[in-house]
Amino acid sequence: MPSTLFLSEIATDIARKYLLRALPPAQRLPSGLLDYRLIRNEPINTNVLHRVIDGYTSACRLAALIQVLFEFYKKNKNTFLPSLQKEIDAITPSKLQEIKVVALMSTTGRTKVMEKGSKYRKQGKKECLAYLKEMISDANERERLANSIIECDRKNKNGLSLASCLLSDATMLEDLQRRDDSLDKGCSLTRFAFMSI
Repeated sequence: MPSTLFLSEIATDIARKYLLRALPPAQRLPSGLLDYRLIRNEPINTNVLHRVIDGYTSACRLAALIQVLFEFYKKNKNTFLPSLQKEIDAITPSKLQEIKVVALMSTTGRTKVMEKGSKYRKQGKKECLAYLKEMISDANERERLANSIIECDRKNKNGLSLASCLLSDATMLEDLQRRDDSLDKGCSLTRFAFMSI
């Protein structure tokens, strides 16, 4: 898939391949990917919302929040670590689009509703890497972007990239809009720049 496509076209492609379908079985293909082949053989039924939570609408909201948060980051970049300030300055529209694609792919590793933990994130990274091969020729860049799915876990204390910060904050805002009892009550947006603003 060429990277010149509009985000809406990419979102539609991801929706057809992953998010407008039932969750895949937990067993993996020899490649380590989830076996979406079985559910892709079935026609998409637009009268059924298979993934009420962490589905297509949630993924689209995450991608939209990436843009909003990036604009916020740019206006307040002095509150970030110098390494993140450099990433903010260096971002191009095409790189921001790639981060939005990662946001769209971030829940494709789930095999059950509201699955939590690093297991689905690791699987989501694999699914994302496979998808990004169609868009990004540089293997290191694909790895760096897909890795943000794992880095954005709130328990991660290691170095963070701009992509993982954006994805983490967008995920937090998406979780907060649900306002249900499943939300981690200890979660906050204070991991990044928000505390000092």
